[in-house]
Amino acid sequence: MTSRTAAFASVAGALAAVVLAIPSFVPVPPPDGPLPLLDLNAASALELDLLPGVGPKTAGRIVADRAAHGPFRHPAEVRRVKGVTRRAAERIAQLTEAR
Repeated sequence: MTSRTAAFASVAGALAAVVLAIPSFVPVPPPDGPLPLLDLNAASALELDLLPGVGPKTAGRIVADRAAHGPFRHPAEVRRVKGVTRRAAERIAQLTEAR
């Protein structure tokens, strides 16, 4: 490799590193208004897993409970699911709805 080719490769590599690093430093503005509520009766286990206090195991239990006992009438009913504590149910109720 000639010195000219090596210099070009070094500059191209440095430029690529800078370009790839830029998106990680761009701030994302918060959404306007409140976030939409997650429907407990339509959400998948993957979506439920994103709720605070809900892990993959509890999310699966929520989906299984919904299938076995029917839809939730109110978000607070998620307390009937094994593994959902009172505190977790309160946090979940603030971010969900039961349609």
